[in-house]
Amino acid sequence: MTDLEALAKLAQEATPGPLTLIAYQHGGGRLHRENVLIADFYQETNRDFYAAASPDVVLALVRVALAAKAWGDAMAQKDAAANLSEWSDAETEESVAAHALRAALADLDR
Repeated sequence: MTDLEALAKLAQEATPGPLTLIAYQHGGGRLHRENVLIADFYQETNRDFYAAASPDVVLALVRVALAAKAWGDAMAQKDAAANLSEWSDAETEESVAAHALRAALADLDR
């Protein structure tokens, strides 16, 4: 299992959003969903990072990374093509992969 696959599995199994953050003045806080405590934080940087890195965001980032890898693989296939037929097939795969990458990136902009 790759790191991306492991991260996606953990995100899929984590408590889904929306999560609510209660930030304390001293830097700590609590993250919860519908009055169910998810995490207590004692540092502001940890609190803000984990609140921002919700399972939905992590899965969107994994989709971008996987789409970028597929696009890179398609580009490498195109570069390694031995004839016009192989190049044409790789060109199609590159186009599909580029479209998937644009779609995955668009999901991050919501």
